[in-house]
Amino acid sequence: MREIEGMMSEYREIEARIEILKAELAGLDETGISAINYSANRVQTGNISKTVENIAIKRVDIEKEIRVAQTKLNMMQRALEALPEIERNVLMLKVIEKEPWFILSGKLHMSEQHLRRKKQEALESISKIMFGKCSENVRFMFGHSL
Repeated sequence: MREIEGMMSEYREIEARIEILKAELAGLDETGISAINYSANRVQTGNISKTVENIAIKRVDIEKEIRVAQTKLNMMQRALEALPEIERNVLMLKVIEKEPWFILSGKLHMSEQHLRRKKQEALESISKIMFGKCSENVRFMFGHSL
């Protein structure tokens, strides 16, 4: 279950990474690539095409990273939505928002012991929802980081 909890704890970081990548992509768009000025006597295209190539490669790499991160985030969101409300709330507050147990207890009006059981049940449910009964697939599917 530690792998599932670790994966879910990355939720906010993945959201932030996606936003940063989108901003970086927008920055590439704003850089723009100007056309070659053929009115000049001499035209050197080697440097221009290399620049265009580098921007295109960077763009493809960023778009791929966004797709991978968005897929991971979407899977986590769908799994969270499938949980009963109390389990979803416990996971969101404890694992994703990293709230201390006493805060959760006050917010959800339940004992810490009960909330700990709910967290464990939620993690087991997430594992089954995302990976079937065999949670060993977590490392293979996601690794330890994005």
